[in-house]
Amino acid sequence: MGGNERGDMLVWVRHATEASVDDTAALFALADVLPPACFTMMSEGAPISTVTWSLEFLMPEVEVANNWFLMKSVAEHTADGYSSQAMYVWDRQGRPVIAARQNVTVFY
Repeated sequence: MGGNERGDMLVWVRHATEASVDDTAALFALADVLPPACFTMMSEGAPISTVTWSLEFLMPEVEVANNWFLMKSVAEHTADGYSSQAMYVWDRQGRPVIAARQNVTVFY
């Protein structure tokens, strides 16, 4: 939270310990790590709730273990208590592994 003009986050993430044997579930969990990017636009706290969330897995097999992944989340449009978000995840080799969309509502 910082009252930024744009909602934009770029963060490296990984599981703190080796993830389960189900790489899809482990990758799905990583995709839900960041708060919505509009959070950076807020100057004070308020409840945020997901309205819709969709993910596309872009690679058939991804070894998650406790490898690092780069996540980018962008608030594309924010107004009147709603925000449209786009999120992308890449592996350490720069290959895209997830593309996602999320619509959230901010109760302020």
